[in-house]
Amino acid sequence: MHTKRNTCEQSEVQKITKNVEKTRNIRQKAGSKTESKNWLISYPRSGSNLMRYCIEVLVKKPTFGCPKMLLENNIREDLVLLRGHEFAKHIFEDKQAKIVLLIRNYKELIFRPPQTENANIGITEKTNDVLEKFIVYFDRYRNFEGDKKIIYYEDILFSLTPIKEVLDFFEYNLSGQWDNFVKNEAYHRRRSLGASPEHKSDAKSVLFHQKNIDNKVLDNIDNKFKTELGQNFEFVERYWNSHNRDSK
Repeated sequence: MHTKRNTCEQSEVQKITKNVEKTRNIRQKAGSKTESKNWLISYPRSGSNLMRYCIEVLVKKPTFGCPKMLLENNIREDLVLLRGHEFAKHIFEDKQAKIVLLIRNYKELIFRPPQTENANIGITEKTNDVLEKFIVYFDRYRNFEGDKKIIYYEDILFSLTPIKEVLDFFEYNLSGQWDNFVKNEAYHRRRSLGASPEHKSDAKSVLFHQKNIDNKVLDNIDNKFKTELGQNFEFVERYWNSHNRDSK
Protein backbone atom coordinates (compact mmCIF):
# COMPACT_ATOMS: atom_id res chain seq x y z
CA MET A 1 0.00 0.00 0.00
CA HIS A 2 2.79 2.43 0.92
CA THR A 3 4.71 1.68 -2.30
CA LYS A 4 1.62 2.40 -4.40
CA ARG A 5 0.93 5.55 -2.39
CA ASN A 6 4.50 6.80 -2.84
CA THR A 7 4.40 6.09 -6.57
CA CYS A 8 1.13 7.98 -6.96
CA GLU A 9 2.49 10.87 -4.94
CA GLN A 10 5.67 11.04 -7.02
CA SER A 11 3.57 11.01 -10.20
CA GLU A 12 1.38 13.84 -8.90
CA VAL A 13 4.41 15.88 -7.81
CA GLN A 14 5.98 15.45 -11.26
CA LYS A 15 2.72 16.48 -12.92
CA ILE A 16 2.33 19.54 -10.69
CA THR A 17 5.99 20.53 -11.14
CA LYS A 18 5.81 20.18 -14.93
CA ASN A 19 2.62 22.20 -15.27
CA VAL A 20 3.60 24.86 -12.74
CA GLU A 21 6.96 25.26 -14.48
CA LYS A 22 5.27 25.54 -17.88
CA THR A 23 2.83 28.13 -16.55
CA ARG A 24 5.61 29.98 -14.73
CA ASN A 25 7.59 30.34 -17.96
CA ILE A 26 4.55 31.63 -19.85
CA ARG A 27 3.64 34.02 -17.07
CA GLN A 28 7.19 35.33 -16.63
CA LYS A 29 7.34 36.16 -20.33
CA ALA A 30 4.02 37.96 -19.93
CA GLY A 31 5.32 40.00 -17.02
CA SER A 32 3.93 38.22 -13.94
CA LYS A 33 6.45 38.37 -11.10
CA THR A 34 5.20 36.24 -8.24
CA GLU A 35 3.91 32.73 -7.61
CA SER A 36 1.29 31.75 -5.06
CA LYS A 37 1.93 30.00 -1.76
CA ASN A 38 -1.80 29.32 -1.44
CA TRP A 39 -2.87 25.71 -2.03
CA LEU A 40 -6.28 24.14 -2.62
CA ILE A 41 -5.97 20.38 -2.09
CA SER A 42 -8.77 17.90 -2.74
CA TYR A 43 -9.55 14.43 -4.03
CA PRO A 44 -10.60 14.59 -7.72
CA ARG A 45 -14.25 15.58 -8.28
CA SER A 46 -14.65 17.17 -4.86
CA GLY A 47 -15.84 20.55 -6.11
CA SER A 48 -12.57 22.39 -6.60
CA ASN A 49 -13.65 23.82 -9.96
CA LEU A 50 -16.75 25.39 -8.38
CA MET A 51 -14.52 26.99 -5.75
CA ARG A 52 -11.96 28.11 -8.34
CA TYR A 53 -14.69 29.62 -10.52
CA CYS A 54 -16.12 31.65 -7.66
CA ILE A 55 -12.68 32.83 -6.57
CA GLU A 56 -11.67 33.89 -10.08
CA VAL A 57 -14.90 35.85 -10.61
CA LEU A 58 -14.59 37.60 -7.24
CA VAL A 59 -10.86 38.35 -7.25
CA LYS A 60 -10.52 38.76 -11.03
CA LYS A 61 -7.26 36.86 -10.95
CA PRO A 62 -6.46 33.32 -12.13
CA THR A 63 -6.22 30.14 -10.12
CA PHE A 64 -4.12 27.26 -11.38
CA GLY A 65 -5.05 23.62 -11.73
CA CYS A 66 -3.35 21.13 -14.01
CA PRO A 67 -3.39 21.81 -16.84
CA LYS A 68 -5.53 24.94 -17.15
CA MET A 69 -6.76 28.09 -15.56
CA LEU A 70 -10.52 27.93 -15.27
CA LEU A 71 -11.63 31.22 -16.82
CA GLU A 72 -10.10 33.58 -19.37
CA ASN A 73 -8.05 35.75 -17.03
CA ASN A 74 -5.18 38.10 -17.71
CA ILE A 75 -2.09 35.91 -17.59
CA ARG A 76 -0.11 38.86 -16.23
CA GLU A 77 -2.08 38.66 -13.02
CA ASP A 78 -0.60 36.86 -10.01
CA LEU A 79 -2.13 33.48 -9.19
CA VAL A 80 -4.63 33.35 -6.34
CA LEU A 81 -3.87 29.68 -5.60
CA LEU A 82 -2.48 26.41 -6.89
CA ARG A 83 -4.70 23.31 -6.98
CA GLY A 84 -3.45 19.78 -6.34
CA HIS A 85 -4.89 16.34 -5.64
CA GLU A 86 -1.97 15.22 -3.46
CA PHE A 87 -0.94 16.73 -0.13
CA ALA A 88 2.61 16.22 -1.37
CA LYS A 89 5.67 16.28 0.86
CA HIS A 90 7.08 19.46 -0.66
CA ILE A 91 3.83 21.27 0.21
CA PHE A 92 3.75 19.84 3.73
CA GLU A 93 7.33 20.98 4.37
CA ASP A 94 6.73 24.54 3.14
CA LYS A 95 5.91 26.44 6.34
CA GLN A 96 5.05 29.56 4.32
CA ALA A 97 2.29 27.73 2.46
CA LYS A 98 -1.37 28.31 3.31
CA ILE A 99 -3.46 25.18 2.89
CA VAL A 100 -7.17 24.80 2.19
CA LEU A 101 -8.26 21.15 2.26
CA LEU A 102 -11.53 20.65 0.39
CA ILE A 103 -13.40 17.51 1.51
CA ARG A 104 -16.40 15.73 -0.01
CA ASN A 105 -18.37 12.77 1.31
CA TYR A 106 -16.15 9.76 0.65
CA LYS A 107 -19.16 7.64 -0.35
CA GLU A 108 -19.99 10.15 -3.10
CA LEU A 109 -16.40 9.94 -4.37
CA ILE A 110 -16.44 6.13 -4.35
CA PHE A 111 -19.69 5.73 -6.28
CA ARG A 112 -19.25 8.61 -8.69
CA PRO A 113 -19.15 7.22 -12.27
CA PRO A 114 -15.50 6.88 -13.30
CA GLN A 115 -13.86 8.87 -16.05
CA THR A 116 -13.27 7.06 -19.37
CA GLU A 117 -9.65 6.22 -18.62
CA ASN A 118 -10.71 4.57 -15.33
CA ALA A 119 -13.88 2.88 -16.60
CA ASN A 120 -12.86 -0.57 -15.37
CA ILE A 121 -11.95 0.38 -11.81
CA GLY A 122 -13.87 -1.63 -9.21
CA ILE A 123 -15.60 -0.38 -6.08
CA THR A 124 -13.06 -2.07 -3.80
CA GLU A 125 -10.17 -0.46 -5.65
CA LYS A 126 -11.87 2.93 -5.66
CA THR A 127 -12.66 2.64 -1.94
CA ASN A 128 -9.02 1.88 -1.19
CA ASP A 129 -7.83 4.77 -3.35
CA VAL A 130 -10.08 7.30 -1.62
CA LEU A 131 -9.12 5.90 1.78
CA GLU A 132 -5.38 6.05 1.04
CA LYS A 133 -5.65 9.66 -0.09
CA PHE A 134 -7.69 10.60 2.98
CA ILE A 135 -5.14 8.97 5.30
CA VAL A 136 -2.39 11.14 3.82
CA TYR A 137 -4.56 14.27 3.68
CA PHE A 138 -5.52 14.12 7.34
CA ASP A 139 -2.17 12.98 8.71
CA ARG A 140 -0.40 15.84 6.98
CA TYR A 141 -3.15 18.34 7.70
CA ARG A 142 -3.05 17.53 11.42
CA ASN A 143 0.73 17.88 11.53
CA PHE A 144 1.13 20.83 9.17
CA GLU A 145 2.62 23.74 11.11
CA GLY A 146 1.50 26.54 8.79
CA ASP A 147 -1.89 28.18 8.26
CA LYS A 148 -4.58 25.68 7.31
CA LYS A 149 -8.33 25.39 6.88
CA ILE A 150 -10.84 22.64 6.00
CA ILE A 151 -13.82 23.36 3.76
CA TYR A 152 -16.60 20.84 3.07
CA TYR A 153 -18.10 20.62 -0.41
CA GLU A 154 -21.61 20.00 0.89
CA ASP A 155 -21.56 23.34 2.75
CA ILE A 156 -20.92 25.12 -0.56
CA LEU A 157 -24.00 23.45 -2.05
CA PHE A 158 -26.20 25.23 0.48
CA SER A 159 -24.34 28.52 0.77
CA LEU A 160 -21.43 30.30 -0.90
CA THR A 161 -20.23 31.59 2.46
CA PRO A 162 -17.34 29.06 2.58
CA ILE A 163 -15.94 30.76 -0.55
CA LYS A 164 -15.74 34.04 1.34
CA GLU A 165 -14.12 32.23 4.26
CA VAL A 166 -11.42 30.93 1.91
CA LEU A 167 -10.75 34.38 0.46
CA ASP A 168 -10.62 35.86 3.96
CA PHE A 169 -8.16 33.10 4.87
CA PHE A 170 -6.02 33.98 1.84
CA GLU A 171 -6.32 37.66 2.86
CA TYR A 172 -8.20 38.96 -0.17
CA ASN A 173 -10.39 42.03 0.34
CA LEU A 174 -13.53 41.75 -1.76
CA SER A 175 -14.27 45.50 -1.46
CA GLY A 176 -18.03 45.17 -1.55
CA GLN A 177 -18.13 42.69 -4.43
CA TRP A 178 -19.48 39.90 -2.27
CA ASP A 179 -23.05 41.20 -1.91
CA ASN A 180 -23.48 41.54 -5.66
CA PHE A 181 -22.00 38.10 -6.24
CA VAL A 182 -24.43 36.47 -3.80
CA LYS A 183 -27.38 38.29 -5.41
CA ASN A 184 -26.47 36.51 -8.65
CA GLU A 185 -25.73 33.17 -7.00
CA ALA A 186 -28.02 31.10 -9.24
CA TYR A 187 -26.39 32.53 -12.36
CA HIS A 188 -22.88 31.81 -11.09
CA ARG A 189 -23.74 28.26 -10.08
CA ARG A 190 -25.04 27.56 -13.60
CA ARG A 191 -22.03 29.20 -15.21
CA SER A 192 -19.57 27.28 -13.04
CA LEU A 193 -21.00 24.01 -14.39
CA GLY A 194 -20.28 25.19 -17.92
CA ALA A 195 -16.69 25.94 -16.91
CA SER A 196 -16.34 22.33 -15.74
CA PRO A 197 -17.81 20.07 -18.47
CA GLU A 198 -16.82 16.87 -16.65
CA HIS A 199 -19.30 17.32 -13.79
CA LYS A 200 -21.49 14.27 -13.21
CA SER A 201 -23.93 15.32 -10.49
CA ASP A 202 -26.70 17.92 -10.26
CA ALA A 203 -24.47 20.10 -8.03
CA LYS A 204 -27.36 20.24 -5.54
CA SER A 205 -27.81 16.84 -3.87
CA VAL A 206 -25.46 15.70 -1.11
CA LEU A 207 -26.30 12.02 -1.76
CA PHE A 208 -26.46 12.07 -5.55
CA HIS A 209 -24.14 9.14 -6.38
CA GLN A 210 -24.93 6.87 -3.43
CA LYS A 211 -28.71 7.25 -3.43
CA ASN A 212 -29.31 3.86 -5.10
CA ILE A 213 -26.62 1.92 -3.24
CA ASP A 214 -27.67 -0.70 -0.68
CA ASN A 215 -27.42 0.66 2.86
CA LYS A 216 -25.43 -2.36 4.05
CA VAL A 217 -22.73 -1.58 1.48
CA LEU A 218 -22.62 2.02 2.66
CA ASP A 219 -22.56 0.91 6.31
CA ASN A 220 -19.53 -1.29 5.58
CA ILE A 221 -17.72 1.62 3.94
CA ASP A 222 -18.46 3.82 6.94
CA ASN A 223 -17.04 1.18 9.27
CA LYS A 224 -13.93 0.75 7.12
CA PHE A 225 -13.18 4.49 7.07
CA LYS A 226 -13.80 4.84 10.79
CA THR A 227 -11.45 1.96 11.57
CA GLU A 228 -8.67 2.92 9.16
CA LEU A 229 -8.68 6.66 9.83
CA GLY A 230 -8.61 6.31 13.61
CA GLN A 231 -8.57 9.69 15.35
CA ASN A 232 -8.59 11.43 11.97
CA PHE A 233 -12.10 10.13 11.36
CA GLU A 234 -13.18 13.26 13.21
CA PHE A 235 -12.52 15.20 9.98
CA VAL A 236 -15.22 13.20 8.16
CA GLU A 237 -17.44 12.15 11.04
CA ARG A 238 -20.24 14.27 9.58
CA TYR A 239 -20.59 11.61 6.84
CA TRP A 240 -21.08 8.71 9.25
CA ASN A 241 -24.51 7.16 8.55
CA SER A 242 -25.33 10.13 6.28
CA HIS A 243 -27.11 7.81 3.82
CA ASN A 244 -29.71 7.03 6.50
CA ARG A 245 -29.82 10.46 8.10
CA ASP A 246 -29.74 12.90 5.15
CA SER A 247 -32.04 10.91 2.91
CA LYS A 248 -35.00 11.43 5.23
